[in-house]
Amino acid sequence: MVVLLEGPEKSDKTTLAREIIKQSRELKVDAVHASNRGHTHPQYYSDLMALGDAPDVLVVIDRAWPSECVY
Repeated sequence: MVVLLEGPEKSDKTTLAREIIKQSRELKVDAVHASNRGHTHPQYYSDLMALGDAPDVLVVIDRAWPSECVY
């Protein structure tokens, strides 16, 4: 599963992502927190989406590169 958190800067997206990851791991679910910092290549996000296709993996993306032009 892939969860994409969007929102303006300083709206606690990272805090929410960290809490989701923490609780997922407590439930024995493999979880990955990814952010857009330094990652602007579409292949990075494509790889994350592919990882999230696995039935036992949760990928939490803290804002994606296409939304940067909005903010």
